[in-house]
Amino acid sequence: MIYAVLMASGYSKRMGNNKLLLKYKEKSIIEHVMHMLKMSKVDEVIVVARDEGVKKIGKDNFCIVLHNHDAKEGISASIKIGCDYGKFADGILFVPGDQPLLTVDTINKLIDAFYGFKDKIIVPCYEDVEGSPVIFPNKYFDKLMKLKGDMGGRKVIEENIQDKINVMIKNKLEHLDVDTMKDYKKLARIE
Repeated sequence: MIYAVLMASGYSKRMGNNKLLLKYKEKSIIEHVMHMLKMSKVDEVIVVARDEGVKKIGKDNFCIVLHNHDAKEGISASIKIGCDYGKFADGILFVPGDQPLLTVDTINKLIDAFYGFKDKIIVPCYEDVEGSPVIFPNKYFDKLMKLKGDMGGRKVIEENIQDKINVMIKNKLEHLDVDTMKDYKKLARIE
């Protein structure tokens, strides 16, 4: 079983307002990501959020919504909440909430790779650039629970490089995350 943990607790400091609620093609950025996850092979979608608007969108899209009381601690807080909730899953797909160009095909490709190598960390890669989302197998949940601050899963990957498998993706735009107004304007130009 694979859970998707949609990490949606950030403060959008570089954007100045909640980037996840910005519109792209008539839906919010977070709705695009939720929709892709709901259409994919993941068994459950868990939204880890602090913003009431994001939580409402999660509930409206039939996701499990968990409040992040420790969002100020950084991304590690979302990872810990996801690992705690999904502790009995075979693996967790950690998905940034700000990648609206992510496709069902890529998510399913990552999941298929995971089911072929259930004890490996599955990382999407375009040419030689690694990105997100990443699937961590259950054996790494304890290490993920020990992360602190704004340290994401990259540290665990680097410490266990022998267990990393890269899955090639077709379109580098899937790696596009919307952090700044410049990123958002770039997104708006993409058809």
